[in-house]
Amino acid sequence: MKKMILLCVAFLSAIATFAQQDANRVFVFTDKDGNAFENGATIERDKLEFDDFEEFKQILSDVYVKQTATDKSYAVSMSVKINSIDNGTLKVCFPMSCLQLVKPGTSDLGKNALSETASYNKETGLASILTEWIPKSEDAWGTCEATFTLTTLIKKSFLDYTTVGKSSDITIRFINRDPSAINGVADNSAAKEVARYTVGGQRINAPVKGINIVKLSDGRTVKVNVK
Repeated sequence: MKKMILLCVAFLSAIATFAQQDANRVFVFTDKDGNAFENGATIERDKLEFDDFEEFKQILSDVYVKQTATDKSYAVSMSVKINSIDNGTLKVCFPMSCLQLVKPGTSDLGKNALSETASYNKETGLASILTEWIPKSEDAWGTCEATFTLTTLIKKSFLDYTTVGKSSDITIRFINRDPSAINGVADNSAAKEVARYTVGGQRINAPVKGINIVKLSDGRTVKVNVK
């Protein structure tokens, strides 16, 4: 009898382990091309650029979510934990809520089927987490670090979900670098200047006195102080 009980315990433990492994395969964080980040990875983002309306500068996360299994009616939830934020606002809008966060702490953004999120792209199968850090001002140097966690659920009926388990997490470190040591475009890397703008967003063909916004061939955008 004792042996039978031990076998049952082992069997249930195996089922629980399998369920957790299954949860880890359902939703993953990816880049814009659908390449999955390793679970627990930390990535950096430091490209400061204007928003679509050229009203303020922001650093985009460029992180997406992909569903890797369709055998059940899966749904995804996401929480965000701000580990540190030097200034400004972290905006997050996935999968159900849009939040503007300004201090350390953890927030839950609801749950939904991935295909029903506002950012879902049917052609690529990806949904953006629509997240960016907006520094307090253009020259408010510092960082914002946040950990994002996906959880797998199964939708049983309207507003009725069963949690399967944690799916994956990623930490994004947004950096607004101080370019005060830069007096020109030249640096020690192989990156070349591909475009230059004034702080107002006007494209220019040559350096002008003051702060210039320079786009480099490696995808970075830097601010250059021309004296």
